[in-house]
Amino acid sequence: MRGQQFQKMSIRRLVLEVIFLTIAVFFALAVDEGWEDYENSEAANLALSRVLLELEGNEVLISEANEQHGLELARFQPVVELLNTQKSIPEGFDAAVNFQISIMRNTAWESAQLTDVLRYLPYEKVQKFAAVYSLQELYQNQTMQIFNYQGSVEFIGANADVQLQSAFQRLLKIYAIEQALQTAYAQFHALGNSDSK
Repeated sequence: MRGQQFQKMSIRRLVLEVIFLTIAVFFALAVDEGWEDYENSEAANLALSRVLLELEGNEVLISEANEQHGLELARFQPVVELLNTQKSIPEGFDAAVNFQISIMRNTAWESAQLTDVLRYLPYEKVQKFAAVYSLQELYQNQTMQIFNYQGSVEFIGANADVQLQSAFQRLLKIYAIEQALQTAYAQFHALGNSDSK
C-alpha cells in the first residue's frame, strides 16, 4: 500500500514538474519574443528618424535649387517666347544657364534596406519612402542628363537659339520634379511630427 501511495505521489509530482517546466519554457519564449519585438521596434524607429533627417537635408538642397531654377525660368521665359516669333536671341541677352545641381543623400534609406529594418515599419509608410526616394533618383538622373547633353557635340554644335530652347525645356522638366519633391517632403513633415514621437 505504501508503495502504491509513493508511486501515485511520484506520478503526480512528475506531472506537476512537467507542467511547470512547460509553463516556464513558454514563459521564457514569450519574454524572448517580446524582447526581440522591442529591439526590432527600436531599430525601426531609429531608421525612421534617420531617414526623416536625411529627407530634411535633401529638402533644403531641393528648395535652394528650385528657387534658383525658378529665377532662371522667369528670366528665360520671355526670350523663349520671343524666339518662337523672331527666331533670334535679343542683343546682349546672357544665354548662360545658371543651373544648380543637388546631390541627394540616400545613405539612411540604403542602410535601412540593407539591414532589413523596413519590414518592421507599416507598409504604407515604406511605400511613401520608396516613392520619394524614387523621385529623388529621377531628379538625379535628369540633372545628369542635362550636364551630359550640354557637353555633347549635338549641343555645342547647335546654334544659340536651339541651345537656349533646349536648356529651357530641360530646366522646365527639372523644375517640375523639384516641385513634386517639395510636395512629397511636405508629407514627411506631417509623418515625422506624428509618428516618430
